[in-house]
Amino acid sequence: MEIEAAVSSLPDESKHEVRTMTAAVLKKASLPNQKNIGKEQKALHQLKKDKSRVIMKADKGNCFVVLDREDYDQKM
Repeated sequence: MEIEAAVSSLPDESKHEVRTMTAAVLKKASLPNQKNIGKEQKALHQLKKDKSRVIMKADKGNCFVVLDREDYDQKM
């Protein structure tokens, strides 16, 4: 874990404090709402069905872009 690598250079008292604070933050964290994910999937399926749009992976980053088919055809 990257936190452990960063903590290894701290004094012993600080190591314990950082680990405790990190554990508290992780306990408070929550996963995305499942209902919201369902809405996103429904929207994606609707976009896929729309033949006037093109969905493709972006050149940079881990994301997708949606283009009008006419714009895509002109650029290609």
